Amino acid sequence: MADDLLRLVLDHLRSRTTCPIFVSGAVGAGKTRLSQKVVDRLKNSHYQPGGVLSPRLMESGLTVGYDVINIATGNRRSFVRSHPPGKNVGRFFIKPGAIEFANQAISDAIGQFDPVFVDEVGRLELSSDGLAPSVEELLSSQSQAIILVRDEFISDLREVFGIREYDDVRVEGSSG
Repeated sequence: MADDLLRLVLDHLRSRTTCPIFVSGAVGAGKTRLSQKVVDRLKNSHYQPGGVLSPRLMESGLTVGYDVINIATGNRRSFVRSHPPGKNVGRFFIKPGAIEFANQAISDAIGQFDPVFVDEVGRLELSSDGLAPSVEELLSSQSQAIILVRDEFISDLREVFGIREYDDVRVEGSSG
């Protein structure tokens, strides 16, 4: 699976195709793990990926939150946790400054790093919140966008951000 995504990313980078690549799958399918493998392989091949990845934090088999990592710098922040403080969204609380950190990492990567990862587009972004500003900026740029998204949000993602053409790598694993 990592080989398929890496091959697609390299094809896009070499041909300067800028239609976005979606890494799609269910919650816990392994979209972030797959993307991290591809980021590592790109770096080992002298490419400079940027953007953000948001690894899941588990305790006793339960998701207790996510961090956000600036791919270019390696800086890591608490993104969401299952407990306050922070803005309540569903069963999680977004930590103060986390969205700004992630948006800045994506914006800084545009035009400077390629490809640019966004982990992930979900309900917040589809309602013009969260990472929506930097996603819009990325999609209107010449940078190669790699967007992690749950299957059920692909249609809305395309509609909200006006995406006509895209490539998709579907992840079918599980977090189990």
